[in-house]
Amino acid sequence: MADYLPPFTSSVNLQTGAIQNPALVVTRRLSDMQGLYSDAEAESALLEENPLVYEVYYGYNPPEVEGQLGYCTTIIRPGKVGSEYFMTKGHYHAKADRAEVYYGLM
Repeated sequence: MADYLPPFTSSVNLQTGAIQNPALVVTRRLSDMQGLYSDAEAESALLEENPLVYEVYYGYNPPEVEGQLGYCTTIIRPGKVGSEYFMTKGHYHAKADRAEVYYGLM
């Protein structure tokens, strides 16, 4: 028999974008993203300040069972490295045919 999650609810604070009572919060500062921006000189100059670039709020820790739905919100902070705006580090999916849904709030 499949191991399914029981029904659940989560709330997102629409003022901040954060999931309330997250299971995990991951933060990324510029030092976590070295080499991802094209302007190495601007990156180097900004590293002393080491600004917060983005935060990821995970709604829960999904079981390691295929077919479970993971969800999170990501808050990208305003800022630039040279002429590039702050961005996420990116990631790869273990199964390339898995989709993500993005919903932008400003």
